[in-house]
Amino acid sequence: MTDQDHGQLAPTLVDIAPDGSAKPISRGFLNLRYRNGLRDEDAVPPGEPVSATVTFSPQDHTVEAGHRLGLVVAGSNVVWAVPDTPAGTTTTVLGGSLVLPTAP
Repeated sequence: MTDQDHGQLAPTLVDIAPDGSAKPISRGFLNLRYRNGLRDEDAVPPGEPVSATVTFSPQDHTVEAGHRLGLVVAGSNVVWAVPDTPAGTTTTVLGGSLVLPTAP
């Protein structure tokens, strides 16, 4: 939910080593006005919860024994995506699932 009619989500999947250091595995980006597809812009209703699915770019990565996966959710990433105008406050509630393919 955001207090504006727009916003972004820029999640990063990270590999967390036992010493606490984190290495990015994959990134995703979503302009919330296009949360229902790229065909039509759909303003975010301010103050109301909305559902959004972010697709990560595919990567081949092996998570070593003793490491953990982490998910960092940011409101933008100016290095990897063109930022939207500032959205004020965005509250993210993680629900649903994180689907990751695994090798045997």
